[in-house]
Amino acid sequence: MLNLLKSWNTFAPPARRGRREERHLTAATVTLSCPDIGMFDGVLIDLSAHGARLSASAPVWVDAPILLEIETMPLLSGRIIWVDGHELGMCFDQRLHTAVLDHLVARSGVRRV
Repeated sequence: MLNLLKSWNTFAPPARRGRREERHLTAATVTLSCPDIGMFDGVLIDLSAHGARLSASAPVWVDAPILLEIETMPLLSGRIIWVDGHELGMCFDQRLHTAVLDHLVARSGVRRV
């Protein structure tokens, strides 16, 4: 049991445990699009270079391809990796360039977690 506790860094902030990148909290309104559903509204809850957590106004499913439109940025493509009620996790097909992530963070007034 002690080895298990040592392997899990209990001193790391909860948002960083097991994550590749820092997350940035936001509440930006976005447009989402999935096959068989079409376009629907969503809210960007948090964002990292590899993906996002969103709230969706339409039911979605794991492994579905999804497009995310944020402001005037180019569409971000990815896959839904988890769904919990109206919330979903999206993994981007391509990692966000640091400049793009910094731009979104600066415009959204988000805070790092």
